[in-house]
Amino acid sequence: MDMMESSMAGEETRLLKKHDTIPSSNMHQKYMNTSSGCNSGSNSTNMNEEPFLSFEKNINCNTICVVGSAPNFSYGIIDDIEKLSEITIKHKLYLHVDCCLGGFILPFLKKEKLLKEKFDFELEGVTSISVDTHKYGYTPKGSSIILYRNSDVRKYQYYINTEWDGGIYATPTISGSKSGAIIACTWTSLMYHGISGYTKIAKKLDLLRSLYVCESKKIDGLDVIGNPKSTVIAYRSDKFDIYLVSSKMIEKGWNLNILQNPKSFHLCLTNLHLINQAKNDFINDLKESVQYAKIQPNDNSKGTAAIYGMAKNVPDKSIVKEVATAYLDSLTEK
Repeated sequence: MDMMESSMAGEETRLLKKHDTIPSSNMHQKYMNTSSGCNSGSNSTNMNEEPFLSFEKNINCNTICVVGSAPNFSYGIIDDIEKLSEITIKHKLYLHVDCCLGGFILPFLKKEKLLKEKFDFELEGVTSISVDTHKYGYTPKGSSIILYRNSDVRKYQYYINTEWDGGIYATPTISGSKSGAIIACTWTSLMYHGISGYTKIAKKLDLLRSLYVCESKKIDGLDVIGNPKSTVIAYRSDKFDIYLVSSKMIEKGWNLNILQNPKSFHLCLTNLHLINQAKNDFINDLKESVQYAKIQPNDNSKGTAAIYGMAKNVPDKSIVKEVATAYLDSLTEK
């Protein structure tokens, strides 16, 4: 696939046979997925280790885009989009900001002066933003949105073939046909909640995040990763097996995402956590699960502790990939 790139300075468009994007290592894997299918390189950067030095080091003559998160999927931490904006302006690159998990509420927190970080088109270098309305917009699944700074950037998303035997073919997306019902339901939900409704929800979730982070830090041996600013809180520990904690929490009915590199897990806050009983239950269950991990340090023969513990100890990761492939085969074969 050939790739057209136009620089941010308005220079002449050039044709690239291969192009690179630079996402952070904790970026959602859909970016890696897309890169693998369209002759695109992906120089993943560890944002926890001299992030901006790493970003600039990975930029080359084929780089077209840098991707930042607000917040990132794994830890709920907002990347320094201001610094990324400076870098991309300097190198005349596009900057995409992923706001898919928890990013929907950020503008409402900003409106209420509960968020200081800049992450959107207020920054000159930001050229596009993705956001999942089907999460905190409470719309149907499949209603994700991509926003562009201007129509000049947007046009590179289009595919148009004027010579096809079937007639002139023009589409704005890769997915092709899409149900109009999803679009209608999305619009209806957005209009129903409105700015005031989403602001109210955002403030409640922000207060709950602050409460959970504060109470979690009081638990001996349990670490909150970074400084989460949205709806995701991630946990790790150097004192006990964090996977034992997540397994016990899942047994208690909590829906968690298991992470690796480092071993950790995260909780994604939703309206369900705003119920008074749930507010107290989570912290109490977390304390009990941590205590369990301390008392039973070797009880890792079941649940997520067994699965991720095994994967972590397999030196040849191609074996893990084969197991994952077999799992996908079991879902798609009769």
